[in-house]
Amino acid sequence: MVAAADAGTTTVHPAVERPGEDRQDPPTGDLPAGADRRSHSTRIILLLADRRHIPERKCVACGQRFPKQELIRVVRTPEGSVLVDQAGKRPGRGAYVCRSETCWQGGVPKTSIERSLNITMPPESQAQIAAFYRSMVDDPIPVEQ
Repeated sequence: MVAAADAGTTTVHPAVERPGEDRQDPPTGDLPAGADRRSHSTRIILLLADRRHIPERKCVACGQRFPKQELIRVVRTPEGSVLVDQAGKRPGRGAYVCRSETCWQGGVPKTSIERSLNITMPPESQAQIAAFYRSMVDDPIPVEQ
């Protein structure tokens, strides 16, 4: 209770006047089929939590973003060699190239891969990447989804 200064009377806060009389409890009966007691915001959070995050990477040749699984990873190993990493699990610094023909033609991947990996590619690594591209064109790698 709060005392009024000048009149000498007491003023009661409305919430204190009627404790719980007008409050309605949520229904305790059976819910209809498919009904959910959770609040709307809780349901939205649960729906968003079901979505899986799909990692994206940028192609070093064309600069477009793609899902990581659709790109081809070229890795600089800790020993300094450059390899095509089809599984995407090798340790080392990686660069990603998309499967587009334009990104592989004309030596574009060589310069962009060298820049991305901070290395000058040895000729045997260049030959390996070129051989991989030729095999990819002859027998395209399926994109997992």
